[in-house]
Amino acid sequence: MEADLSRDRVVQVHDCLHPTPDHPHGLKYRRYCGHSGRCLVRYENERGKGDHEHIGANEAPYRFVSLTQSLADFAADVAQALETTDESDHQH
Repeated sequence: MEADLSRDRVVQVHDCLHPTPDHPHGLKYRRYCGHSGRCLVRYENERGKGDHEHIGANEAPYRFVSLTQSLADFAADVAQALETTDESDHQH
């Protein structure tokens, strides 16, 4: 199944000038995929919380290894979320 990433998605990555306590890898980022006004997947590292992910209503810490790995993890979670969403949309 092909993931339709065109639905309500926003990906933002900002380089920090240097690593900070909140952004030890030197990146500030927010990646979001939602559908019908509801968050399906969000990866971010907001101040005070550090790297974490939201999958549906669940929030958990995220272990940031590299930007490449983070983008791959996000894409995999989005594909899974969209597949699950598409399946539940067809059940109604």
